[in-house]
Amino acid sequence: MKVLNQDMPFFVKKELENIFEILAPIMRKVMTYRFISLPLIVISLMNLFFVVSTISINRETAPVIIIYALLGAVGMALAKEAKHKQKEFQHQSVRYITERIKNSPLDSEQLKLNYIEMVNKNPIQAINYFVEFLQKENKIKYND
Repeated sequence: MKVLNQDMPFFVKKELENIFEILAPIMRKVMTYRFISLPLIVISLMNLFFVVSTISINRETAPVIIIYALLGAVGMALAKEAKHKQKEFQHQSVRYITERIKNSPLDSEQLKLNYIEMVNKNPIQAINYFVEFLQKENKIKYND
């Protein structure tokens, strides 16, 4: 996610760093689970295909098939957990953003409600809406 860049004002960078600091543990778990799950799934599928297609299935190959099936199952479970953690990550970021917008010192409640609605309707774009809100907030704050 290319959100932090050098052209951003300090107040925007500070707020985004606060969000990323809160969400970093969840993101680390997502990345770890995905990093572990992908090789497990690929290795188990490739080896299962090889064992089943080239070697006859008997008592001697059954434990090998079971082991590869278990590796694949663990990989799939980790991938599913990563998906759940990704949703948690998104939910936590939206919650932080909406709370920050609600607690903004701005007097314009309609502006706040508009941004909260946009964030809730399209959580994938929440960071972009939040940056836009922060810029408007700063502009209103220093033009008054």
